[in-house]
Amino acid sequence: MHGLRSMMVRMVFPSLCWTMFLASPGYSQNTGAGGGWRLSNYTFVDGTSTVERVVAGTTSKINDVDRYTGDKGNIEIAKNRWDQKTGALLAGVTYSVRWTDPPAALFPGDRIRMNYQLKIVTAKSWAPDHQSVNFSQGMGGVFLLNAKGENYFKSAFESELVSSTAVTAGARNNEERTLTANFGAGFKAIYTYTYDVNLTRGGDAPVAVAESQTQSATQAGWHLAKYAFVDGSSNVERVIAGTNSRVNDVDKFTGNKGNIEIASNRWDQKTGGLLAGVTYRVKWSDPPAILLPGEQIRMQYELRTVTAKTWPPYKQSVVFNQGLGGVFLLNARGENYFNSDFNSELVSAKTVAKGSRPNEEKTVTVNFGAGFLAVYTYRWRER
Repeated sequence: MHGLRSMMVRMVFPSLCWTMFLASPGYSQNTGAGGGWRLSNYTFVDGTSTVERVVAGTTSKINDVDRYTGDKGNIEIAKNRWDQKTGALLAGVTYSVRWTDPPAALFPGDRIRMNYQLKIVTAKSWAPDHQSVNFSQGMGGVFLLNAKGENYFKSAFESELVSSTAVTAGARNNEERTLTANFGAGFKAIYTYTYDVNLTRGGDAPVAVAESQTQSATQAGWHLAKYAFVDGSSNVERVIAGTNSRVNDVDKFTGNKGNIEIASNRWDQKTGGLLAGVTYRVKWSDPPAILLPGEQIRMQYELRTVTAKTWPPYKQSVVFNQGLGGVFLLNARGENYFNSDFNSELVSAKTVAKGSRPNEEKTVTVNFGAGFLAVYTYRWRER
């Protein structure tokens, strides 16, 4: 029935970007009836550069070099000025920034919250560049303030950042806003949100992360490092056994992250008639940005059959590749495979175990059937 599928991994960002991601460090309460901002994309802007300059009034040349190491949620930025002739360090600063992702869904009336840590590693004459986190709402945007009430910061601190004003509703469906974390030296993390008039808390909205998961990005655990969507779209020609009649099995999808509709249909090649098929919709929230040892993985999942002719939806599952066979997430009916309509929280059958080494990788794979997958890759961090 289904045959082999051609599969293509579509990473929706350029090579200098890290991946989409996405779970919330926490939610504030909202009294709105519906509609909210859904996190739809993540981009990391790499400010790495080497600029040659001539010292004013001389022929001496220097190199200003900006670079970084690390990955999402934890980077170290080095800004240094080097004498081109001697190779000596004339001035510079190295600082580390650790941060958690903002919520995967923002609702009108919410204050945006995330954790942020700035530490100076070494400094010679220079201080870190000014840093800020800004949500593009209104003229000039809405800044997130640290515990000292600063909207720009370049001295060491660690605290929760909270937006100075609450989130407002969008003016139209699919309107976009961005939350930009500016780390200085041209390095930025940009979270793009898309307004969804049907987004509701507790419906298809991402599930709030447990309180113990709202801790700093310094916490030991499995940290979300990247996201990939596997596109199972295909068109396969088949010959009906014992005949010369030909059919086309066509699988395709519409939608975007968190909300897709999959159509799997068999068409008669000669008449163009629909012989069998099914169209179904899946809405899901992202798993948490940090998976903590001893805790269960939770996410929201909804399956709805739109139309069906003979065929039911493909069997679907969510599995964390821990141990032999992995750990499945179960729906409210206790199912680890599902192809009938439901809307419930999914909870892992077992708790998360510790990693055995730094940067060890594990994945949460959401299998929507028909070759379509959402793959969340996590890396183990001790601190």
